Amino acid sequence: AVRGQGEIAVNRQANEVETAVLLARLANWRFLATHDVKGPASVRTNVEKAMAALGALQKNTAAAGIHDLLPAVKAALDAYSASFAVASEAALQGDELYEKTIVPQFLKIKELGAAAQQTLDADLVRTAQDTDEAVSNTMTRLSLLVGIGVLIVIFLGYVIDRGIVIPISGMTAVMKKLAGGDKSVDVPALNNKDEIGEMARAVEVFKRSMIDADRLAAERRAEQESKEQRQKVIEDYI
Repeated sequence: AVRGQGEIAVNRQANEVETAVLLARLANWRFLATHDVKGPASVRTNVEKAMAALGALQKNTAAAGIHDLLPAVKAALDAYSASFAVASEAALQGDELYEKTIVPQFLKIKELGAAAQQTLDADLVRTAQDTDEAVSNTMTRLSLLVGIGVLIVIFLGYVIDRGIVIPISGMTAVMKKLAGGDKSVDVPALNNKDEIGEMARAVEVFKRSMIDADRLAAERRAEQESKEQRQKVIEDYI
């Protein structure tokens, strides 16, 4: 609108507005890329410059033809500045939370992990020494240890089979039935507190969604049939 008027002084003031707005946006992008704590101040400074330039345009009688456009520009710039203020504050708070809270916890976990690894290594060394001594003392003790190990493996296999394989197999069977349209099937392991329980509850949600979809479809069909019956009655009356 300003360029259409051809007023040099008004063009210069409009260019000042445009430059300040572009600098504010550039400062915004730089902050989003770097999270520099000085970024919000830079954005505010350039927004203030843009507002001052808009004020100068408002006072310039030669720019009377565009005065009606300035309130919308100011409102948009105010909204932009307010949105950036909220976003930048949240970003800086997130950085502070990460640096002052999360990073120290990570470092603490790392220290605890290193200490646990040292303890584990020492335990492994002692275990190896004890095992070598046991092997050298008697083959009977070795046989006993092997037997215990076999029992442990069998027990673990049983636990895995009962706790993971069987529930997953049951879940697979339920999902196949649901895929085939059988919504009367019961979902197992709904009360489990582990990942299997989460899977079961997800499948239950899927099942309920299918039931609700069927119910809605039936209601729509019934409503359509009712409409058709009413239409038929009307046509018979006619």
